[in-house]
Amino acid sequence: MESRKRSKDGTEGFTLIEVVIAMAITMVVMALGTAVVRISAQSLKASEAKSIAQDNVRAVMAEMAHELELAATESSPPDVYALRISNDPPEVTFQIPADLSGDNWSNPITYRYINEDTNQNAKLDPGEDEDGDGVLSRRIVRIQSGQERPLGSANNIEDVQFDLDDSGSVLSITLAASASATVGDDYNKVRAVLSSRIQLLN
Repeated sequence: MESRKRSKDGTEGFTLIEVVIAMAITMVVMALGTAVVRISAQSLKASEAKSIAQDNVRAVMAEMAHELELAATESSPPDVYALRISNDPPEVTFQIPADLSGDNWSNPITYRYINEDTNQNAKLDPGEDEDGDGVLSRRIVRIQSGQERPLGSANNIEDVQFDLDDSGSVLSITLAASASATVGDDYNKVRAVLSSRIQLLN
């Protein structure tokens, strides 16, 4: 029995079953190709987001360490504000020498962590914009003499921990940043964590 029908001119054609099978195979191949493209796009987006988060924690850590290593400790002159840590909100307050004489010190400097992301999803949700700037604030700010400015350009700091050792001369800092890696309707969040121990020189 022949599987193909002959046309009037003698050529063979495809049966309906063969056409259906060919279409099914084509649809499976197309679906697999689409899935591969989507997975590749998600992987690329996650890699880019991770790189941004890593760059941000490194930049913020470097900026803080530059000043913090000069911070006064308990062994500094008695009228100088020795480095202190608070956890609500997480912040560290300190003074640094204002010149090379060692007699003049800066006004107190505070690094304060501000986080409006109450549900930790890295997206601005209703009720989270406490300062009314239209942006989800997740940053560390430097405060001195009533002036406030963010450290670096990072606004994706998810967590910060300050810890002073028993000697009062080594400050440990852990920074975590997160960024969204969203492709289409697929939402993913990536994190970067950096820890550093800073030897206080004063």
